[in-house]
Amino acid sequence: MSARGTRPAYRGKMTQLLKKAEDTIVKFNSEDDVDWDNLLITKEHLKSRTSWASNCEQLRDLTKADNVADLNTEVHILGLRWKTLSDELTYANNISNDKTILPTKREVSSATSSVYDPFGYLAPVVIKAKIFTQELWKRKLDWDEPLPSDLTNEWNAILTDLKTATNITMNREYFSDVYDRKDDHELHVFVDASTRAYGAAVYLRNNNTEQTSLVMSKTRAAPLKKQTLPRLELMGAVIGTRLIQFVSDALKDTVNITKHIIWSDSQIVLHWLKSDKKLPLFVTNRVNEIKTFPMTMKYCPTKDNHTGYNTQNYGGAVLLG
Repeated sequence: MSARGTRPAYRGKMTQLLKKAEDTIVKFNSEDDVDWDNLLITKEHLKSRTSWASNCEQLRDLTKADNVADLNTEVHILGLRWKTLSDELTYANNISNDKTILPTKREVSSATSSVYDPFGYLAPVVIKAKIFTQELWKRKLDWDEPLPSDLTNEWNAILTDLKTATNITMNREYFSDVYDRKDDHELHVFVDASTRAYGAAVYLRNNNTEQTSLVMSKTRAAPLKKQTLPRLELMGAVIGTRLIQFVSDALKDTVNITKHIIWSDSQIVLHWLKSDKKLPLFVTNRVNEIKTFPMTMKYCPTKDNHTGYNTQNYGGAVLLG
């Protein structure tokens, strides 16, 4: 349970939610919003099957006194781990890095799929594993066939990056300072592509404090059927459109979003988006989808494109640095 959140608490809220599920997440704006009397009633009624974790010291003290506190300072939450004392999120590091075992396609696929990254913060490293898996399929290797030495060395390097990347921690809140959610906010999505991957990253900007925070990113390996770079850039813009719309819908009830902006370093894609001429069907279908969501379209130089980390060759140390 978080003591800071998006809505005030109402009497009975905890009881209704806890009757429906074993694990429940409830957020409050501040300790003053917590209905302490109702929390105690709920706890007494359900303490036989309920443990409590919170970043609120007052609530932790109450639950410890009644022996219903979760004693772990890191608890599982939505597939991630929540450090309640520092109010940070981190990853479950379940990746084995035993280089004495000859890797196979099965082990590569298992390790890649074991990284649960719902926000896409590890995308710069995870995409390397996806591209590597794609290469194994191109070479038509059997599931349990040991990888050739060149691929083994490459996979060991990727595995090291994956393990390093899962050590990062993220603040649970987008902005560290106290701010008014009624402030004007903007969503910026950066889209990019290379010959091997394409993707997008969405950032939230508070126009009052001028703070910016990464919200979510998404990457995909380029299709096996070779596409031109402009087409891959356009596919990245489609991913960006879907992503910024998803984020906007998720935040619209809690954050005042006044503007949506899409950034691309592809002049060709921006020309397609603004063109009134007849375009190839492949381009037309994707341009039409992008235009369904109202956004300001802008150009940014390649060196300033924050999605480059998702589509170029970067290691896990970039995320920690």
